[in-house]
Amino acid sequence: MMFRPHPNPLPQAGEGERLKSKHFPLPLGEGRVRVVFILFLSLVFISPAYAKSPLMGVKAPDFNERDLEGRFQSPSNHAGQYLVIYFWGSWCPSCSRQAPHMRKLFNQYARPGLAWISVALDENLKDVKKFTAENGTPYPVLFDGRIFDNKIAKLYGVSHTPTFFLIDRDGNVMAEGAFNYELTVFLETLVKAKKL
Repeated sequence: MMFRPHPNPLPQAGEGERLKSKHFPLPLGEGRVRVVFILFLSLVFISPAYAKSPLMGVKAPDFNERDLEGRFQSPSNHAGQYLVIYFWGSWCPSCSRQAPHMRKLFNQYARPGLAWISVALDENLKDVKKFTAENGTPYPVLFDGRIFDNKIAKLYGVSHTPTFFLIDRDGNVMAEGAFNYELTVFLETLVKAKKL
């Protein structure tokens, strides 16, 4: 079988002319790129997953809940330290993928000036225990079985997983994000500034 060129090939741009034809109703350099760019921006800045928390720069909401080991965990217990509060779910593919990276971050930045608390937004304790065992989760895990109706998730306005908040030594929310590489940047910045 012999290859035949399409009877109406895409137009080629001549010197200084725009690609305009029935194939490209909008000029490539203007309308199409602009439309794609606007759609991208609307997804990034309007999507709740990328919306900035109203907690940024204010006192982190306090709580006092038991972890899986029966110990009480509270942001106020870590006054004078930086604190990572990490929300995740065993059902969340992104959380599963980044679990080894979060464990590595915990070990890499382990020092007296940094504490961690995680909140499992799950329904079933058995799933949480299986996930933590399989992934060697090194930080305290809080769980109440209410998924996004979790008391702490509501306090922090968490609507998706993964989500983390970085609390400063004064107890204020200084950063938020979703993924381990974002948290790495914040922690490395603190290390370089000799604050951690």
